[in-house]
Amino acid sequence: MPERLFNVGYVGFAVEVTPGVALTPTDFGQAYDFGMTTNRNLEKLAPAAGNVFGTQNVVPGLRDHMGDTTLVFEPNTAEKLVAMMLTAGSRTGGGPYIQPFTLTSNNPSGSTYTIEVSDGNTAQRYFGCQVEKLTPAFSGNEVQIKPTISAVGSFQGREVASVAGTSPYVITLLTDYDPAPATGIVIGDIMQAYEVSGGTTINFTVSAVTATSISTTTNVAALSSGDSVRLRALTPSFTMLSPILWSNTQFCFGADATAALAAAQTRVESGSTWEYSYPFKDNKGEHRSGGQDPATLLRKPADGTLTIKKYFDTPQDVINYNNLNKSACVVRHFVYTTGEGGPTTYEFRITFHNLTTNDPTPKFKAGDINYSEIKYLAKQDTSDNAAVDIIVKSSNATLT
Repeated sequence: MPERLFNVGYVGFAVEVTPGVALTPTDFGQAYDFGMTTNRNLEKLAPAAGNVFGTQNVVPGLRDHMGDTTLVFEPNTAEKLVAMMLTAGSRTGGGPYIQPFTLTSNNPSGSTYTIEVSDGNTAQRYFGCQVEKLTPAFSGNEVQIKPTISAVGSFQGREVASVAGTSPYVITLLTDYDPAPATGIVIGDIMQAYEVSGGTTINFTVSAVTATSISTTTNVAALSSGDSVRLRALTPSFTMLSPILWSNTQFCFGADATAALAAAQTRVESGSTWEYSYPFKDNKGEHRSGGQDPATLLRKPADGTLTIKKYFDTPQDVINYNNLNKSACVVRHFVYTTGEGGPTTYEFRITFHNLTTNDPTPKFKAGDINYSEIKYLAKQDTSDNAAVDIIVKSSNATLT
């Protein structure tokens, strides 16, 4: 196969109807890097076996599917990532569509997604995907988004055991990797078979799936044991908005969330940032009996942090240093459809309802401006019954 740049690839998304059951992606985003991978975690066995070599056998381990990625930060993509963390409330509006997200105990995992990454030729699919952490990344004036993602399974490609029948042709897959090797394949998927002896590929569409086989009406009779099948790249159709910019980002402070939302912005320095985490008990998942892949992903309590870098010189800076009273901050990342400021405004908004400052004093150095990196601790606010929430205004009529 020819070498390929990731630039010709994509990241595809589909919100799952049944958690952990894969779907063919229907919406697409753009990525700078994609670090998610499947770790097979093979185990070496080294018993006393009549010789002095250490490893006597290698057996399957407990797989995990996880990693970090960096995506273009725009509202249509961002709301998918938030939906993989938090509960989506009632959607309102008619474009922009307003989607609130909150942390609730009755649905602690939000939605699950199928995520597919392609190099432009073939694709890897991860299903049961949830986001553990969201944080922005800054590159010049562009703001990017970095999610940390875990999944309960993946399809990277499988080896063929045999082919039988005609129209449909039934491709039985080897079960040495997994007793259900076709898990993650969906009827209608476009796949590519590689015929080793001739070095040729056959493109086909899946017409039926069982745990161990896939069927197609395309003639794949040339395939035999030792050949392979994998997902072929889809043709992406992007419905993305413009990227979020640092110059279109506002930090607004107030005595509570309502006052902060109505307040004028505070101009802060580059290096100001936020993070929202909803960590898993184990980001590798819960490896229960009866399978190599994790059975589920369990959550621990959520947390949010805010760091503000600003010039330290006013009386208010001293007040902030000594203040343990409630304050709130709304961080607003805007996208405008017609010039700066409107008329139609899309937005990613994260609200910290109750913040306490922690170590905001500047560290002095000759020749440097005296900046303070104010670290805020977020806590649950009893009056608002919230600690951190997110609102996304996108052009998607529904969560996709």
